[in-house]
Amino acid sequence: AQGAVSVTGALLVDVSGAPGAPASPASLCSTGAGVCLEGVGARFSGNASGAQGSGHITSTGYALHMSAGTGQTATIGGTALSTSGALDLISVQNAAGTITLTNSTAQAGSNGVALAATANSTLAFTNDSTQITGDVTAAAGSAVAMALNNGSALKGVITAAKADIDANSRWDVRASSTPARLNN
Repeated sequence: AQGAVSVTGALLVDVSGAPGAPASPASLCSTGAGVCLEGVGARFSGNASGAQGSGHITSTGYALHMSAGTGQTATIGGTALSTSGALDLISVQNAAGTITLTNSTAQAGSNGVALAATANSTLAFTNDSTQITGDVTAAAGSAVAMALNNGSALKGVITAAKADIDANSRWDVRASSTPARLNN
């Protein structure tokens, strides 16, 4: 199945309430995600006009969750992503796709994880003029290729993810890190 959501202008996605357990392994979108992509070719595009972080995707669960499919794409601009819960801010489980954040902020919740790829996932994670606070991890069998471009910054740990950081961007290492590859 394919689905797409496009938003231009004001962007506000707010999911409140405690995240519930998934109804079944094939339906991981019942976890209280602000934006959930599930299935082959699922897409989300949201671009808030105005200052950095003028749009909002907030949740008590995942702010963004990708699961059970290939060719998934999330393109988000001018938006603050946050979670007030203990789940990962961005979760990729058994999925392959791309996430592009432009002129945005991403703030991990209480577990400190900004992005986690698990269950044999593959993700291209591109950031342009984006500020990320939290760890970026790829579990065994999963792969993350992260790019920090045009003044982007990551404050956190990188575990088993590839990182390409341009000359205008930075990584503030919070603790011991083991990137799969680092280009700066």
